[in-house]
Amino acid sequence: MVDEVVAGMQAAKAVFETLKSGIGFFQSAVDALPEGEDRTKAEEALKLATEQAEAAKVVLAKEIGFPICKCEFPGVPMLLKDYDKFGQEVFECPECEREYPPKTDPDELTMRIS
Repeated sequence: MVDEVVAGMQAAKAVFETLKSGIGFFQSAVDALPEGEDRTKAEEALKLATEQAEAAKVVLAKEIGFPICKCEFPGVPMLLKDYDKFGQEVFECPECEREYPPKTDPDELTMRIS
């Protein structure tokens, strides 16, 4: 079972790397187009494809157990940073550095008052 999950994760990573490469290639082609209606349409299509790829990446990360930070839309998969003193995984957002699970030491907690 674990081998199947690992193989699935490796396959998903390969798909996303290929997709990222394809988007990069498409970006180069768009950059080579002269200014005008065709280039504008191609830029819009590229933007949509990039957004959809990011959304798919977030969905996949969530499905395989990564916590998702909500600092950006559609979300940012948090990466394993360390283990706490109880051996539990501690994740960190690569964008805003928020940790999950949040620290629960009473000395480190702050209360937001509006």
